[in-house]
Amino acid sequence: LRSPRRLVAYGVRDAELEFARRLGATECINVASTKDEPGSKIDEQESLDVVIETAGSPSAVALATRIARPGGRVILLGLAGAGRTLEIPSDRLPNKDLTILGSASYNRAAWAATVQLVADGLLDLSPILGQQFEMSKFGDAFSALDKGSSVGKLVLAHDL
Repeated sequence: LRSPRRLVAYGVRDAELEFARRLGATECINVASTKDEPGSKIDEQESLDVVIETAGSPSAVALATRIARPGGRVILLGLAGAGRTLEIPSDRLPNKDLTILGSASYNRAAWAATVQLVADGLLDLSPILGQQFEMSKFGDAFSALDKGSSVGKLVLAHDL
């Protein structure tokens, strides 16, 4: 909606990165196949204004804090699970003057704003809605998730 100059997607699966490209990513970096060393393609990206981390893995959080520009924002949406330890250099946050926001839920105002964007035709959710299954076929939906064959969200439909 804000037409950023660059929209960089990081991921570990090529299918998901291609999906990100179809949704508007201008650059896609597979962190599983890209060497993360000084001067690498990942290292070149250390200037992003806003980094939204959704994977929830400690390595993704560490990368998010590294690639944000000094004075940038890092928004943590992913959940890593109990007992996972995050390791980042202790001086990274103050030296880069990062703002870090964490959220595990959406509030009523955010939900209402999203619904309004969809209603106004400014936000199209159809690309992220993957396969649809009738409620009675929920087992098939779980099978699709287990196979990892679906990109996007699976939808269980029912009659009201």
